[in-house]
Amino acid sequence: MAQRNSYGEALRQARIRRGMDIHSVSRRLRIRLDILHAIEEANFPQLPPSGYTRNMITAYARLVGLDPLA
Repeated sequence: MAQRNSYGEALRQARIRRGMDIHSVSRRLRIRLDILHAIEEANFPQLPPSGYTRNMITAYARLVGLDPLA
């Protein structure tokens, strides 16, 4: 299986390292599960307009301890 090196994969790995499941991230950030899955899988057609998505990714990165500007 090919290794994914996307921002979504980095967020997923950081979430797992922190011992968080995707349901707790969804509750804390108030982002629907289907959108979080789309972010982690870099499934662009399933994501909302870019402005909303950018804010969600920034919040997700901060929650899991990543630099949202990196």
